[in-house]
Amino acid sequence: MPLLTMTNISKRFGAVQALQDVSLTLDAGEVLGIVGENGAGKSTLIKILGGAYFSDTGSIVFDGESITIDHPEYSLSRGISVIYQELSLVPELSVAENLFLGHMPRNVLGGIKHNEVMQRSRTLLERIQLDVSPRQRLADLRIDARQLVEVGKALSRDVRVLVMDEPTSSLNEKEVQHLFSVVRNLKAEGVAVIYISHHLEEVFEICDRVMVLRDGKEVDTRPTTEWTPTQIVEAMVDRPIEDFYPKANVPIGDVVFRADGLSLNDRVQNVSFDIRAGEIVGLGGLPGSGIIETAQIIAGIRRATGGTMTLQGQPYHPQSPHSAIQSQVGYVPEDRKEQGLFLEFSIRRNIALSILSKLSKFGVVNNKSTEAIAQKAIVDYKIKAAGTGAPVKSLSGGNQQKVLLARVGQSDPILMIMNDPTRGIDVGAKVEVYERIGEFVQQGGAVLLLSSELPELIGISDRIVVLRNGQKIADIPRNEFSQNVIMSYAAGTSGGNNE
Repeated sequence: MPLLTMTNISKRFGAVQALQDVSLTLDAGEVLGIVGENGAGKSTLIKILGGAYFSDTGSIVFDGESITIDHPEYSLSRGISVIYQELSLVPELSVAENLFLGHMPRNVLGGIKHNEVMQRSRTLLERIQLDVSPRQRLADLRIDARQLVEVGKALSRDVRVLVMDEPTSSLNEKEVQHLFSVVRNLKAEGVAVIYISHHLEEVFEICDRVMVLRDGKEVDTRPTTEWTPTQIVEAMVDRPIEDFYPKANVPIGDVVFRADGLSLNDRVQNVSFDIRAGEIVGLGGLPGSGIIETAQIIAGIRRATGGTMTLQGQPYHPQSPHSAIQSQVGYVPEDRKEQGLFLEFSIRRNIALSILSKLSKFGVVNNKSTEAIAQKAIVDYKIKAAGTGAPVKSLSGGNQQKVLLARVGQSDPILMIMNDPTRGIDVGAKVEVYERIGEFVQQGGAVLLLSSELPELIGISDRIVVLRNGQKIADIPRNEFSQNVIMSYAAGTSGGNNE
């Protein structure tokens, strides 16, 4: 008998049918992956399971008993815990206080049993393989440690079903593997896990079965071994995989940007390359290779300690990100929430930020012009929102990314530096971002692309420059692209330099 069965779950919000007759089963000790584009119904489904929403139709059976989930506290009481993408922790409290947030052990007089809290916290920290003090302030921990504390918080309530929504969106590869180790231990203990992620490589590594949702409906559910990445992508977007990396045939023009002997202490050493009009140059390398620092030097975030740069044949010496923007160099950072957008601001205000000087006169912003620009951006970038006044935090990840691209594009860049431009967004939104990049280079723009997804780097780049230990190792033309070739240069197993 499955631990959890959800049958014919439907949910409508006004005119939008968010879910329609979706069913799933989940066994104890199983990891079920749920994938789909933004708007496919993933979040709605887990919010129904977590008690945040009440379904219009359908039934839920848990541990052989038919149940009605009408409140988050009821889900928690049954051992069903949902870890949302935005962590529900309090940074100013200690690790222990966060682990038992909302259900502190208390004595008969209502006082907190501090010794018990500390003892149980240490046990939980061992289970999640986190070597920190229970007394440590949560705000002082790295993001991966906070993610594990959220898992520990679920375990403090004797969790039987753990739902994880995009748990690795802010983690590096080492941190992801630590989290997976914890998940595997929970699985061995009989905990069932629902795992939602845009990263298909993670889904294939950690999940036993995979369910694909599209437009609020279940497309298919199979054991992971019966899926291929191509099949999952095609099921999610309902289009052939060859359309996933749209690549226009763009004539390559004159050199727009050139770096000669670019250096930054020992992090970047004597790196030289150029980017031409209409060209997308991928910058590849393993963590610590110097690709991030190289991009940040060009974007004016860091100051080079050696070498020269030219932009359209003229010396280029950005003193700050603002001076880079004034020189028509745009930068899309890897973390849109922390580095790119003001989430509390409206779409209109975010898009206008990079061109306030153009929209202002005597320090007063022209609201009519600002509104017109924002409205045009919503149409051009296909941003799904209630209007230009909608706060950016209310948008899906893909639409937030489009707002960021629209804002960077307002400054009319001739060179666009893109650091993981599709990070944390669904496959459909990725295709739209690729199309925007294609339109930019068709208009004569030049792109420097960094991506943690090697298929993406291969899919849309014209050339790939590979760095290792801060040095340029290879400059690979498109007709020689392959994952093996690029990784062999990046890891130092190629046996040479192809320049």
